[in-house]
Amino acid sequence: MRSSLRLVTLVSVVIACSTDQIPTDPAADAASAAPAAVTVAFRQVTTGTAHTCAVASDDRAYCWGYNDLGQLGDGTFEQRTRPVAVAGRLRFRVISAGNGSTCGITTDLLAYCWGNIANPSPTPVPGGRRWRTIDAGLDFVCGISEPDRLAYCWGVNFMGQLGDGTLSGRAVPTPVLGGRAYRNITTGAAHTCAVTVDKKAFCWGDNRNAQLGDGTTQRRRTKPRPVAGEHDFVQLDAGREHTCGVTTNDRAFCWGATMDGVGDGTTAPRGVPTALATSQRFDRVSGFGEHSCGETTTNRAYCWGFNRYGGLGDGTTTRRLRPVAVTGGLTFGQVSAGGTHSCGVTGTGVLYCWGGNYTGQLGDGTLEDREVPTLITVP
Repeated sequence: MRSSLRLVTLVSVVIACSTDQIPTDPAADAASAAPAAVTVAFRQVTTGTAHTCAVASDDRAYCWGYNDLGQLGDGTFEQRTRPVAVAGRLRFRVISAGNGSTCGITTDLLAYCWGNIANPSPTPVPGGRRWRTIDAGLDFVCGISEPDRLAYCWGVNFMGQLGDGTLSGRAVPTPVLGGRAYRNITTGAAHTCAVTVDKKAFCWGDNRNAQLGDGTTQRRRTKPRPVAGEHDFVQLDAGREHTCGVTTNDRAFCWGATMDGVGDGTTAPRGVPTALATSQRFDRVSGFGEHSCGETTTNRAYCWGFNRYGGLGDGTTTRRLRPVAVTGGLTFGQVSAGGTHSCGVTGTGVLYCWGGNYTGQLGDGTLEDREVPTLITVP
């Protein structure tokens, strides 16, 4: 959920890959003047419901925010308002924050999870497989194996979100039906979507709000169903009850429903992929809760949807039915939209977060919401 993952080097995007310049807010100006204070350079960030994690340039993982289920992976259940290192000596390629859990893939391509699906320290995912990517959802996880690129899911399955044709929960990674080779997989609250190597989109699970994009609201699908339309997708990311994706011609589309729309200028639910109301071209999109963000092909960040706590980063708490630029004039290699907050990593490895901060999920040492990007450093 999530955010689907993408690695960022200190200069550019490595895997799968991001605001018009409006540097008028004093807080944003102060933030953009502060990079000299950064003690750790980051290359990937992921936002969950109320916690955040990031991978540093030395492959160490850090997490902060809510920790009631051990989702920060530091071996405790203590809430953290600043980044803390994930326990152990593991080095990560990518990491994914879900609801009460977090999962990551190490540099040797093994998967570990912690939180409500495992325990407060990284625990190996059963099976010993090597993994290309992984995505933690509300209370289930999906990933793509390496090198065969098959999709596996595990966890709760009451809406068929594991895609194995049943409604039975699974404690170990279970193959998604169809035997397709995938390049990207993403988990929502109770649905899953994925893109095949030939760029076709499939979804399964909860469909009560049309989040599967098959043109119906059939309650649930226990097997992968093709997303409607003739689009070729390079990447998808699922929000709570909506899904967004980027096509091969850099256009962004969303479908499903949120109370603040899916970015097409209306609040109407959409049963099929619907273009965002913007002329911007995108490299990647990210969603988790009721808002979404994306990086444009010029590395600017835009967000849309729910904004009560400032998660869109435009200096307001006004909902936006169309994408709006994240303020501050920053360029991002990657952004991640969480429950009520968002974070982004610049091309030089500097980390910023904004939005809801009631559990310390922004990582700035406070519990104050931020309506503009705020610099985050490791103590």
